[in-house]
Amino acid sequence: MGSQKFYFPRRNRIIAALSRAVIVVEADAKSGALITANHALTLGLEVFAVPGPITSHASRGTNNIIKSAQCAIITDVQDVLDCFGMTVKNQKAKTVTQISFEAKKILDLLRPGEMHFDDLITATKVTAKTLSTLLTNMELDGLIEKLGGNMYVSKVKQ
Repeated sequence: MGSQKFYFPRRNRIIAALSRAVIVVEADAKSGALITANHALTLGLEVFAVPGPITSHASRGTNNIIKSAQCAIITDVQDVLDCFGMTVKNQKAKTVTQISFEAKKILDLLRPGEMHFDDLITATKVTAKTLSTLLTNMELDGLIEKLGGNMYVSKVKQ
């Protein structure tokens, strides 16, 4: 199959059939993600959705399937793991031997407490895209934690 538009629904049906569950992160009112979710529901698979801002077009479909109770709301990876009776073994803390100058600056800003994304942009003087990438990588490395309301906090002990 090529990448022509009329193949997308077929591809989405195959994706659903090969999955144990479908997670919809962002979907407009008519989107391929919703097609995949509908195929998963037809197949009796678990469907999860991450709620999005009510003002975002990219969240209209996601919020509608939540509203219609067609799926389970997830806000954390543990929500999905719990559904399948899975747990993550506690891993030993990673030791970080070297971090970037920007990451160190962010950690220093977060050590006293929580800080909002916009305040971090102002303090670091980097673009929103750059900061978002840095924060995502730092979160994956276990250095920081994203809290509700676009707040961040350091997980590194002083």
